Amino acid sequence: MELSKCLEIHRFINIYSLYIEMSKIVTTDAYIWSDVVATSGTPPSARAQHSAVGWIDPSTNTPKMSVFGGTDTGAAGTFYNDVHTLDLVTGNWSGAVAPLGDPPSARYGHSVVGWIDPSTDNPKMSVFGGHDGGGKKNDVHTLDLVTGEWSGAVVTPGAPTARFGHSAVGWIDLSSNAPKMTVFGGYDGSKKNDVHTFDLVTGKWSGAVPTSGDPPSARYAHSAVGWIDLSSNAPKMTVFGGDDGNLKNDVHTLDLVTGKWSVAVAPSLHHPPSARRFHSAVGWIDPSTNEPKMSVFGGNDRSFKNDVHTLDLVTGAWSGAVATSGTPPSARNGHSAVGWIDPITHSIKMSVFGGNGGSYYNDTFTLLLMTMTMPSIRRPKGVVLCGKC
Repeated sequence: MELSKCLEIHRFINIYSLYIEMSKIVTTDAYIWSDVVATSGTPPSARAQHSAVGWIDPSTNTPKMSVFGGTDTGAAGTFYNDVHTLDLVTGNWSGAVAPLGDPPSARYGHSVVGWIDPSTDNPKMSVFGGHDGGGKKNDVHTLDLVTGEWSGAVVTPGAPTARFGHSAVGWIDLSSNAPKMTVFGGYDGSKKNDVHTFDLVTGKWSGAVPTSGDPPSARYAHSAVGWIDLSSNAPKMTVFGGDDGNLKNDVHTLDLVTGKWSVAVAPSLHHPPSARRFHSAVGWIDPSTNEPKMSVFGGNDRSFKNDVHTLDLVTGAWSGAVATSGTPPSARNGHSAVGWIDPITHSIKMSVFGGNGGSYYNDTFTLLLMTMTMPSIRRPKGVVLCGKC
């Protein structure tokens, strides 16, 4: 058989097999908690109002979580600027090492986004703002997660006012393929609901972004996730909860290209979480529907919480409080959470670290959000491969 014909048959089989895989993936909501016991290394000290970012180690294709900063005694006490990294598969912690470059000052109440540097393909983590005990900050520092080197502080014209308790999401500007970071809200001496966007490559701020529609009230201690609206390919940011003088449980979504805000109204039979602040939220894709979702954990609604609620970001439907099994974290606020895919089981997971529930924690818990069962691949009947190809 001609080589070109053999290659064409192989191409057909690959396409057919992919179709079979995608059409027969079986997904199951799980919501099973497990306590992550460090198999080696030393976890960070107990803390809250730190940050964490999930990323893939390019040398091993292993999902990892890097924790930065935080405080263990509140506004009057100890602040951190150390970085600790957890291998999310093995449970190995790598301890803090002497930082390279120009690290941020020790701080809490900052934000962090993860991104890929298009010039090196290295995963990076950019920290903005926070409070370092001496005052509120509006600098940007970027850590190369492969080399461990920090870039210097960046404060350029158009930067947001110095603040803490804000949110930030990373996204790709499809018009330029540039990685960007959008900051919303926070507290700079008063509560804010402004939007600013930072180009992570050029280091330039947009200034306050003009927006329209129905924006959230000025607030801090809320959450935000970034996602792609598949109906329009538009990058979006969804903000939930926080404190505007009253605790909130509303949902607002910003189109990051047009600058238009919309407010989500949950269907009457779908109950949102109680109004709260200092919770966490992670975005993820339901592979059975390709619809983006957001899972909220914990926070404070005048008492510490450890409930889980999932929002369908397209329909606006909340799951209600999800019934979980296993060993959940204790009720807490000021923790961090990252979403990731287990490369061994293909399951979608969320890992929670630290926080405060009356005392400070340095424990890690992982919630299995959804399992995926991949079908075995069978060769289409009637296709005979050439023995020479």
